[in-house]
Amino acid sequence: MSVGSIIAFTGILAAMLGQGNLPLIVPFIVACRAGLGVGIVNGVGVAVGNLPPFIMTLGTMTAVRGLALLTSNGKPITGISEGYKKVTSLMLFGKIPMLAVFFIIVIAVCSFVLAKTVFGRRVFSCGGNLQAARVAGINTTFIRIAVFAASEEPDVHEMVQAAFAGKRLELFKENCQCDEILKAVEDALKYSSRTHVRLGA
Repeated sequence: MSVGSIIAFTGILAAMLGQGNLPLIVPFIVACRAGLGVGIVNGVGVAVGNLPPFIMTLGTMTAVRGLALLTSNGKPITGISEGYKKVTSLMLFGKIPMLAVFFIIVIAVCSFVLAKTVFGRRVFSCGGNLQAARVAGINTTFIRIAVFAASEEPDVHEMVQAAFAGKRLELFKENCQCDEILKAVEDALKYSSRTHVRLGA
């Protein structure tokens, strides 16, 4: 639920740091660490505080959206350096956008971690049956916090687009939570359908 607010907040941070002569890596690292921090807060609230994920992320959605408004003072971010603006126009072999390449790399790394590592298998175990994973000796608290932290890392493509968008960044992705709800409902329906098929068989 808080993904849209995090993208808005990290976009503001990246844009503000992109106004000066700082190396391009600085806005990227600061924005990603801010998203990571919100993810850890969500994870601690769910794994340690035993709050429902929907309620926890709904709260951080509102809080981080307010933080984005406070950070930008409710005004558009302007004066971004030319070097920073060129990030969106970088091309590989003159044809493939570097943002698309980065996106593919992230997908490949995440797929490898989930499918080929012990951590990935433990993630699936916690998602499938939390109590069984706990009994099996898996540190479910750490796994859940790590998953929330990783999932709240802002999508760099959208973060960069937000930083250069000609709109109010604090309102960027304001309705993103609606997409998240629809995805959750769709996944639940798919899982329910597969379960019914197995039972019928």
